[in-house]
Amino acid sequence: MGVSSTFNTAILFGRGPGESYKDKKLSQLYGNYTVNIEELWVDYEITQESSNRTDTRWVRLSSTSDPDISLRAHFGEQEGFGFCATHHQVNDVDKARHPFELKKSKKDWVILRLDTNHHGLGTAS
Repeated sequence: MGVSSTFNTAILFGRGPGESYKDKKLSQLYGNYTVNIEELWVDYEITQESSNRTDTRWVRLSSTSDPDISLRAHFGEQEGFGFCATHHQVNDVDKARHPFELKKSKKDWVILRLDTNHHGLGTAS
């Protein structure tokens, strides 16, 4: 879903602080994390999927200008739930080959994805 760029901060309890996927998560510890949406994204040399956080119990997107306004999602204690919040649409990521190409298609809003299951990144995905 697309949400206003007013929501520029992600506050979560789950694996972090770095990105994590089903098959790439054990290096990320459970904890409470506060991260700017911009900082969730990783600019890989060859552009690819990025910024997912798996095994998330809850996430809240908030605004630094008005902390009383927020969007919240609670996933309970089931493992595997995750989210991604970024300014890049999947089609734009697929088209870009390098980070400078992706910067040209950056959106003015936040693309928020809430997942009950997400493929891993490795060869078994």
